[in-house]
Amino acid sequence: GEHDVTEEQTAVKHAVASCLAAQLDYYKTTLQSKFTVQMGLSSLVDSSDMITSTAYTSTHPPPLVNEIASQLLLQTGSTAVTRHACMVTSGLAPRPSRPDRTVQFRPFSSRDAHIMLQMKRTVEVCDGNRLKLLLDASLQTGKAVRDVKKTPAIRELKQYAGEGRYATQPPAGVEMRVTEAVMKDCIEPGVQRCVEKLRGMECGDRISGLRKRAESYVAQLLRHGDHQMITGGQQQRQRALLQKLLHQPTCDIRAGKSVDETELLKSIRLAFDQQGLLETANEASNYVMSGITK
Repeated sequence: GEHDVTEEQTAVKHAVASCLAAQLDYYKTTLQSKFTVQMGLSSLVDSSDMITSTAYTSTHPPPLVNEIASQLLLQTGSTAVTRHACMVTSGLAPRPSRPDRTVQFRPFSSRDAHIMLQMKRTVEVCDGNRLKLLLDASLQTGKAVRDVKKTPAIRELKQYAGEGRYATQPPAGVEMRVTEAVMKDCIEPGVQRCVEKLRGMECGDRISGLRKRAESYVAQLLRHGDHQMITGGQQQRQRALLQKLLHQPTCDIRAGKSVDETELLKSIRLAFDQQGLLETANEASNYVMSGITK
């Protein structure tokens, strides 16, 4: 329900805030003084050896955790999360802390492009497959929106590429036109490619899990507890039949449909029985499928 979702979101925010708070404290103890930062060494915080693997897990975390959690913006769903990450690296993400500030797209700004270095170093130390895929997609999108060859529309903003107080701002109509083109031709395609890959990874995990459970079930039917298909003359027939029976469920998973595993296992038992591939049909019929489908 809605209450559960709110509790889950709060838990996620505090988990992330705990990691960020621990990281900030780690910076303070590692960078001994503000003088180090003032000397232009602030980029050290992006180095892999500056990343701590610990987080605050106490039931009474420091006040900084709650303070950070209150400022976090939570996105849900692979499309929304991917789009937000791509918008950040592209310099087009709004800032919730400053809702009155208009987002300006500046593809030729070296200051705005600094996020690319931060993202690159984040990708380098990331060890989660899905997270790495997401961050890498946002990194590639951030590069593409700043590349005239890949995104020709940004040429219109080239003459407004100055930095600082003397920089001239492009007319609102020009900036809006370029931003819309960038969103349509670069960011959204990048988002969709990433989402498709994420869904492919999810489908792969579901298919692999289904196949393992089906093979385990067949092994139990054949009275072999090591989850391996038996050897001998029937092995090839057994594998071929199981492959055939798993074909449609596999297609259903790839199409985003649900699969009733209990019914599938029943159909597998029936098919193996009809093909005479079970050692003792009576014992097989007494097999408790709930132990496999859990």
